[in-house]
Amino acid sequence: MASSDTLAVFMPQMNEPPTASFATPDERVDNNGRIHPVLDFDAAADEFAQFSSVMPQNYTAAAAISVIVEWACTSAISGTVTWTAQVERGNTDMDTDSFAAAQTADGTANGTSGVTTFTTISLTNAQADSIAKGERFRLLVSRNQDSGTDDIASDVELRSVEIREA
Repeated sequence: MASSDTLAVFMPQMNEPPTASFATPDERVDNNGRIHPVLDFDAAADEFAQFSSVMPQNYTAAAAISVIVEWACTSAISGTVTWTAQVERGNTDMDTDSFAAAQTADGTANGTSGVTTFTTISLTNAQADSIAKGERFRLLVSRNQDSGTDDIASDVELRSVEIREA
């Protein structure tokens, strides 16, 4: 697989929310009355979304990955949001979480609340729990609103998450 090839794409409807502190399924309705599914991440608490997949067979062993979060603000038009990503290999006990340490990246809000921003979180293979091709994995994405740099006072809306080989 070549660098920057897509490995997985997750949409809001694919969220497998944790039992607590989860991003809220919502929708954004455009000016033409069309619905855009989103996951709302609150400005007042750290919230999480979880996705599952299988790493494609053509993933290069031990390659780094990029987790790209597409998001927009519910109403804010300035500020910074802090996103985190954690990976858990599927070769562990399903009854116990064993996510690798969170990796973070900050994104700056677009000047128009309905325009999306893409924030890239880079993970080495070790930071991605040493995931291997053909393995099941879970991805945990969160808004780290108490990071010290996250200062957007409104909800932020996750539109999609893409994993690329770095």
